[in-house]
Amino acid sequence: MEGPQDELMFSIGTPIGRLDGIFSKHGLKELSLGSKKARSNEVRLLGELSDHRTEQLREYLSVYFSGRDPGMLPLPIDLSGLSDLRKRTYAELSFVGFGATTTYSDLAERLGMPKGARAIGTAVGANPYLLVIPCHRVLSKGKGGRSALGGFGAGLDVKRWLLALEGHMNDISGL
Repeated sequence: MEGPQDELMFSIGTPIGRLDGIFSKHGLKELSLGSKKARSNEVRLLGELSDHRTEQLREYLSVYFSGRDPGMLPLPIDLSGLSDLRKRTYAELSFVGFGATTTYSDLAERLGMPKGARAIGTAVGANPYLLVIPCHRVLSKGKGGRSALGGFGAGLDVKRWLLALEGHMNDISGL
């Protein structure tokens, strides 16, 4: 059984605040917004002095926050303990590339659940892999054909900022 001694906790300062994360022996287990006050590019490890995984993640995030597409994360993601629906949702969501968006209902249709937008919304809302699994790119269907922001666990101000970084300024209602 995996315990805390098998995990590496870390923090990375970014333009949206401090991202806190955990690597297990199987891969990235969590990446979430910690404090909006820490905005340096410093990597702080808890328990170890250095780790190649945090350096790869920091480089990935540096490319992203420079406004360029970093592609897929070059590290494994630890999906252990997640439901099949969440695993399938995150796998599909990982293909929504930089600068692209989708809606909860479109994502549900692609997963063979045409009436499952709420279930998909719940899975997306529980995403423990901020930015790596791009839940900020999932929007609600708005009126008049325009997409609306929907929700976002890290806050709508962060979602607006991330979408603007990716080039969405005028095509989303509420942005």
